[in-house]
Amino acid sequence: MSVIAQIAIMSRSFDAIYLQTTDHLRHHGCGTYPFGDGENLIARVAALRPKRILELGTALGYTACCFAAAAPDAHIDTIEMDQTHVRLARINLEREGFQNRVAVHSGKFLSILPQLSSDYDICFFDGFAPDISVFRLLASHLRLGGVLICANLGLAEFAAQKALKVELSNSSHWHLEAALEQGGTCVAVKREALSPHNSWRLK
Repeated sequence: MSVIAQIAIMSRSFDAIYLQTTDHLRHHGCGTYPFGDGENLIARVAALRPKRILELGTALGYTACCFAAAAPDAHIDTIEMDQTHVRLARINLEREGFQNRVAVHSGKFLSILPQLSSDYDICFFDGFAPDISVFRLLASHLRLGGVLICANLGLAEFAAQKALKVELSNSSHWHLEAALEQGGTCVAVKREALSPHNSWRLK
C-alpha cells in the first residue's frame, strides 16, 4: 500500500469525531469548527516526525488524534477552555488509545501556556481566531526549525489579522511553506528565537 493511501485511511479513521464535532457545533453553538484538511495535516506531520506537539484548541479531539496517529513517537499537549469539550475530547482520545500520549489541559490559553516548557517541534493554533498576544506566546514555545501551523487567520479582527500577516511575512523570523485548508491555514518554519513580548527578540 502506498504512503498516500495509508495517510488517506488514517485520516478517515477519525471521521466519526469530525462528524461529532460538526453535530456538536449545531447544538452547542460554541464555534467549534473541525479542522477541514485532516488528510494533508497528517501528511505534513508524518513527514516531520515530531517528538513534541503543542495544540491550542482541542475541541473534541479530532486534530489531536490526527497528530497522535501521524507521529506515533510524539507527546501532544493540547489546551481547551470549554469543560464540555475537554470531557468529550478525553473520551474520544481514550477510545482511540491515545490517552497516554495526549494530555488535555483545561483552561485558557494564556493561563496554561506559561506552565508548559518550550522547544516544541510543532505548535498548532486552532482556536476560534488568533490574536497577536497568543501568537507570540505560542511562537516562543517553538524550537528553532520547528513548524508553526496557524488556522483561522481569516477569522481574526482586522488589526490582529494585519499584525499577524506582518509578522509572518518577516523572512528573518519565518520561512513560509505551502498552506493548508486551501490557504486558510498558514505553515511557517521558525528561523530565530522569538520573545513573547513586543520586541520579539530574546535578549
